[in-house]
Amino acid sequence: MSNLASRILKYSLSEEIAYERFSEFMKIFNFAEVFRPGFPLLFRWIRMFEELVASRLPVVHRKLIHHGVTSAMYVDKWFLTGMTYNFSEPACERIWDIMLVDGNEKVGFFFII
Repeated sequence: MSNLASRILKYSLSEEIAYERFSEFMKIFNFAEVFRPGFPLLFRWIRMFEELVASRLPVVHRKLIHHGVTSAMYVDKWFLTGMTYNFSEPACERIWDIMLVDGNEKVGFFFII
């Protein structure tokens, strides 16, 4: 969550504004559900991502399964950090823009396109 907070702080004029923006981010994207016991939203996003990979990249999906690689092994950091972990600043900003318009249900789609 520190990656997420630091990115928001970077674009805020003060710590107070950063806190308000962080709170809004948590509400708008229902991000608090990611960190609830059992990580319900995180696992829902991982399932969505796996379904997208299976339907749009079936050969890749079969190869990953054959080698025992699950999506949870590599996408959890993307989701837990609001996409700030491995993405460039411009890419992260674009992802956040799309999420603001379309909601968090589109979150897994970014990794397929």
